[in-house]
Amino acid sequence: MLSGINVTNSSTVIVLVIYFAILLSIGFVAGRRVKNSEDFAVGGHNVPGWAAALSERATDMSAYMALGLPGGIYLSGMLGLWPAIGSVIGSVAVWFMVSGQMRKDAEKLGANTYVDWLSKRFPDQSNRIRLVGGIIILFFFTVYVAAQFLGGGSTLNSLLGINPLTGLFITVAIVIPYTLYGGFGSVVYTDCLQAIVLFSMLVCVPGAAIIEMVTNPDAVYAATIAEAMTKAPEGYFDMFGGARGLAAGMVFGNGFSWCWAYLGGLPQLNTRYICIRDQKNFKLGRFISVSYILVAYIGAILIGLLGFFILGPNLDNPEQVTPLLTMRLMPPVLAAVFTTGIIAAMISTADSVLVLASSEVSENIIKPRIKNGELDGKQMLFISRAVTIIIAIIAVILTFVVSGELISVIISWVWAGLGSPFAVCSMLTLYWKKYTGKAALCTITVGLVFTVAWIVSGMDAIASSLWVGVVASLIAAVVSTYLTQPKAGEK
Repeated sequence: MLSGINVTNSSTVIVLVIYFAILLSIGFVAGRRVKNSEDFAVGGHNVPGWAAALSERATDMSAYMALGLPGGIYLSGMLGLWPAIGSVIGSVAVWFMVSGQMRKDAEKLGANTYVDWLSKRFPDQSNRIRLVGGIIILFFFTVYVAAQFLGGGSTLNSLLGINPLTGLFITVAIVIPYTLYGGFGSVVYTDCLQAIVLFSMLVCVPGAAIIEMVTNPDAVYAATIAEAMTKAPEGYFDMFGGARGLAAGMVFGNGFSWCWAYLGGLPQLNTRYICIRDQKNFKLGRFISVSYILVAYIGAILIGLLGFFILGPNLDNPEQVTPLLTMRLMPPVLAAVFTTGIIAAMISTADSVLVLASSEVSENIIKPRIKNGELDGKQMLFISRAVTIIIAIIAVILTFVVSGELISVIISWVWAGLGSPFAVCSMLTLYWKKYTGKAALCTITVGLVFTVAWIVSGMDAIASSLWVGVVASLIAAVVSTYLTQPKAGEK
């Protein structure tokens, strides 16, 4: 028995150990293909479309789909649909508007990371883009890794009773070995397993909940929609939560604004598009990802609503609605698998963000500053792995020396503070020929600073930084583009 575990379900612990052993095995088998830094950073641009798509979904959805979205729907009712609608539109649209063009462009330029792609699109500002983009990603995503380590510890604590500190080190012990050994390739294929488990849970749990309501109506809080409407808080089934007029417009705008960051603004997802081996595989990946998105979001929303119908409104922690429904409705072994999948969802983000941060640093900060500018593949691979372990160590240290509250605050800046300016930068790079390298730098820095200032000021409670950041970034991009146009005769 692991020290610190309060075993309430032995089958869950057994499945957890087996599941993590499978993850490590997949990671090490996939990692055997890694021969150079390109393999480590982006799978050698040779990842099958199906694997890239499943990895993209696992990286994006992670604990949000397993815990966050169902918990939000359970707590707020139909009002919680707006972020989901925005996320669905954004995560589908990126496959048609951004990812295909970015993949082709990165392949042509030989780019291995998102910042590498931007720097090669604007060679006159290449060094500055690499430095600024690399430092920003290094800072925010190192903190992001720390947050995922903390999240892994707290999830193990809440679901299995493991001491949070023990849970943190278990998370680290699982993530670091295969990420360090196999880099992006190991991360992609372990993500695939986690995406399949998450998808299965999002289909099976709502199905079992509907069967429970139909076959055992006396054992649930509300067996019909009509009954639930009489017992639910006022506005629970209103998509605007009772708001009208301008307030309803703000509800719509703030919730829908989750779509913008998806349009090329999330480096951890952009890497999944860049890595796909060819256009045929890209089309397959797009079909799988879009299908997954539509089914998974419906499933997560149903878990939240059906959780209210079955469990009632009095859960102390709304994010426990998924594991509670799972343990109540599913056979013990399957419940153990799905519970393990919820735990692993935190890991699917931690490993992805860790390899992203190390690759961006290696490619954009270290490599351009090494004497003579060139190293062979094995030397760069060694540097990539060294950077990975250094970032992981720093992330672990941060969990001890920085308060969890401050880490959470910084993470709250990531989606809007990085997603908004990077999305604007990506879209304009692909679609506006006048856009310049200096304008790209201005977009990133002004968008980030303005968005973080907006959040810190408290204005985010009124108008979401997710769309305010896009507007600020777009204004900065357009103004700086016209101010930095080359003079007549210049290229």
